[in-house]
Amino acid sequence: MTYKNKDSALNVDVVKSIAKDISLWLKESRVNKLILVSGAGSFGHPLAHKFNLNSSKKIKSNIGFTLTTTNMQKMSIQIAEIFHKHKVPLFPIMPSSVFLLKKRRIEKAFTKNISEGLNRGLLPFLWGDTVIDSDYKFSILSGDQITPYIMEGLKINELYFGTNVNGIYDNDPNKNTNAVHIPDINDSNYKSVLKLVSHSGDLDVTGGMRGKLEEIFKIKTRPLSCHIFNALAKGSVYKALTGEDIGTKIIFLHGEK
Repeated sequence: MTYKNKDSALNVDVVKSIAKDISLWLKESRVNKLILVSGAGSFGHPLAHKFNLNSSKKIKSNIGFTLTTTNMQKMSIQIAEIFHKHKVPLFPIMPSSVFLLKKRRIEKAFTKNISEGLNRGLLPFLWGDTVIDSDYKFSILSGDQITPYIMEGLKINELYFGTNVNGIYDNDPNKNTNAVHIPDINDSNYKSVLKLVSHSGDLDVTGGMRGKLEEIFKIKTRPLSCHIFNALAKGSVYKALTGEDIGTKIIFLHGEK
């Protein structure tokens, strides 16, 4: 939802498209419960890098922390305003006020406001943020860590992962036209797919996907259903939420043996 090669730049057209899709889904769905988790993108990463907020050093810049988390709030407000125009009751919840970390992992969290918001028809929205860490003063809490924590705590078993490629490939499809799309992943082929994906040297797309695939498998909720799809394509969020066969579908029935 942001331009990663620009500083604090929202991809407004993509946010509008996602908001439109979710608005349509909310009108048609009987479930009407959805939580949105976003990465920090260009609103968080440049500042976090500048002030070295994810290091293990305990001496870190207070102003760097506050500048980063405040900038993330600006992103959330911009996104919320677009969603509200599409009649989606997006409810921003600032992660730095909800989570406490210990050695970069979630130690404590107050998530009742998330479940209570859902019960009231709101759409809770969280994002990657800088958070107080009991060991390292401040650390980065990624959306990839927030998501499984919430899913396990609220016993959620459906995950929709919007990214910039159409699911899992054996190589970077943006650079290799012969990259092979992997439409289905399950308990039986998970390890072989992981090895296949790890053969690529591209850290931004395939390597990143490998890490995300590993994080998804670690989610303890079972059965677990996940769709990884290209959220840049118009209508893709609606298609994913309504069960259309797009991207890569992941079904895990069992945990790690």
